[in-house]
Amino acid sequence: MIGAEHPQDPPPAPAEVAAACAAAREGAPGAVAVLVGLLLAGAGDAEVSAAALAALPGLDDRAWHRLDLGFRRELWQPSGRSGGAPEQAGRTRALRLRVHRRDLSPLCLGIAACHPDAFVRGAAVARIIADGPDELLPFLRLRAHDWVPEIRRQARAALLAAGATWPEAPDPTSL
Repeated sequence: MIGAEHPQDPPPAPAEVAAACAAAREGAPGAVAVLVGLLLAGAGDAEVSAAALAALPGLDDRAWHRLDLGFRRELWQPSGRSGGAPEQAGRTRALRLRVHRRDLSPLCLGIAACHPDAFVRGAAVARIIADGPDELLPFLRLRAHDWVPEIRRQARAALLAAGATWPEAPDPTSL
């Protein structure tokens, strides 16, 4: 789920997100998993979103790929939650609709670009290309190796137009 699991739960503090980014940048064990949880919990908060988008570009390619995997795992089957295909299908449909909303935070849009459902990823990539801030370019770099050819092509074309590059495809055994 993107946003606090329970609406009454406060989002993480921006300083907590910045510290988790620093720990992930340094390669601390488990730091990327902690960062995934914090970003998912605080994605709808403007201050958390700004803090994350300021700190995330400092991550290396390996950490970015781990972040992508972490988002996919959590968005497919959130930790500590039971639920099968019907619950997952409902969450995916809801996110597909939210990706098109103009009030979606930039961090939510970036996280949606990591969703396990290709329709959600594709919609997020299209939104990032159309009107996303430059801080979302690292999410396009991830999608430059997407397994869906159209998403991969769109991400690479947008990166080339922005004068940016993308990393080599990761070795899955190194993640």
